[in-house]
Order: sequence, then structure tokens, then C-alpha cells
Amino acid sequence: MPAEPGAGPSERPAPARPGEQRDFIVLPPGARLPSLPPVKAAGRPAGITRRQTLLALGGATAAGLGFVGWKIRGRGSSAPGERRWLFRAGDSLDSPPAVADGVVYVGCNDGHLYAVDAATGEQRWKFRTRDSVLTSPAVVGGVAYVTSYDHNLYAVDAGTGGQRWKFRTGDVVSSSPAVAGGVAFVGSVDGNLYAVDAATGEQRWSFRTA
Repeated sequence: MPAEPGAGPSERPAPARPGEQRDFIVLPPGARLPSLPPVKAAGRPAGITRRQTLLALGGATAAGLGFVGWKIRGRGSSAPGERRWLFRAGDSLDSPPAVADGVVYVGCNDGHLYAVDAATGEQRWKFRTRDSVLTSPAVVGGVAYVTSYDHNLYAVDAGTGGQRWKFRTGDVVSSSPAVAGGVAFVGSVDGNLYAVDAATGEQRWSFRTA
């Protein structure tokens, strides 16, 4: 994450390293998240591991679209909360998923962005970056925009998984991209917000934070 105001380069906090959870599970539309136990002083629900907490946060992000990344199994074949499918990636998943046009896009600590069929759980393709993908992809106009721990923002064809372009920032990218008006916006640990042409990958401008 970017440095606190007034902090020099040596004081800049390092982004969190990948976790360990590997399973990504989809629940049917209308399913409710399980209620969490009371929160302890440490800031995590009692009895809930860090992995489950990460999945709960990812699920909350995507819940509005009917897909929840929470590791839970239903007890009846048709009851809400019953697992429809399970997709196992090559390593742990700390990236909140994005869902668009019947496809789930999720980054992995094995250095891949996966595209998974939302109905069947079958892998459609995977795209290789040079390091862990910890942030949520943005899918706009048939393109998946994703950042990686390797300092890069990638534009990936949502249909084929092929790279359209990549843009390199000055440091680790710990923010999910936002895309609007033909521009992709992304923040970097180098203290800059970058505006990148969504079609070409060319930098339009950068804004330096404190």
C-alpha cells in the first residue's frame, strides 16, 4: 500500500505477502453468507482463520452478483449454500473474484489470472504474469485488467486469455485497477496514481501522492 504522508522510501510499509487458502467456491444466487461469531480484539472473528477471513472479504465483494467466495458446504442437495462446483488453482487465492458475462476471473499466487466458467467451474484459460496476483481484476469491454506483484498492469483479452498490453509502474502494484472512459487507473507503492490508455497501454499521466 502507498506510504503514509511524510514517510520516506525506507519507511514505506511492504505489501502483505500471499496467504495460503487454495479453494475458491461458488454459491448459487440468493445464498446467504453465514453469520460470523463475535469479533475479538485482534480484529478477526472468533474461531475464523485468516484464510476464511480473506475468503469472506472476497465473497462480500462479489455477493451482489450472486457469487460468494466462502468455503462452506451445504447439507442438503438443494438447500441454499450447497456447493455447485469447486475450482482448484495452482496456489493460494488472495484475489477477490470478478464476474462478467458468465465467467469468473480470479488471480492466484502462482502468478496466473484464471478465467473459470461460472456455470460449470471449468477453466477457460489462464494468463501468466511474473508474480502473484493479489488484487481483483476489472473486466470492461471484453478485456480483463489485472495487476501483479511484479509491478505491472496487464490488459488481457477476456475471450482468449491473450495479452493485449502491459504497463510497468515504479514499484509493486497493490491496488485493483479501475476502468472508466477508456482509461485504466491504478495506484502503485511508488506513491503514484497512473492513468493508462485502456486501448493502447500508453501512460496518459501520473499523480504523485504524499
